[in-house]
Amino acid sequence: MGIPSEIQYIIERLNIELDYIQEQTQHGLGILKPLLNRFPNNNLLVQFYGYLNNSLFVVDVYKRRIQIIIELLQQENLSSEEIQATGEELSNLQGKTIESKIGLENIIQRLEALL
Repeated sequence: MGIPSEIQYIIERLNIELDYIQEQTQHGLGILKPLLNRFPNNNLLVQFYGYLNNSLFVVDVYKRRIQIIIELLQQENLSSEEIQATGEELSNLQGKTIESKIGLENIIQRLEALL
């Protein structure tokens, strides 16, 4: 059985958002590391560093989870309830991803303002 088009769309959107988060996180770390070297005791910069590293971890976890879901959806004998549950899980991941993206963009703006 193939992956339903609605679920495929969610997977594609998630991958795009996760790639964006990963790219922006690397950008943010590039800005942050020199600042952190100059001001190692700045609590706000340390918090930003933790947030950005956590963002990279979350992207990795979500991408692995998406792969597991894709493998599950490619099984032959899935019930409609199982397909619906995977769609709901992906939608939940999408919501969390959007929240992460918003938080990340706020941090990037604050870091860029320091330059």
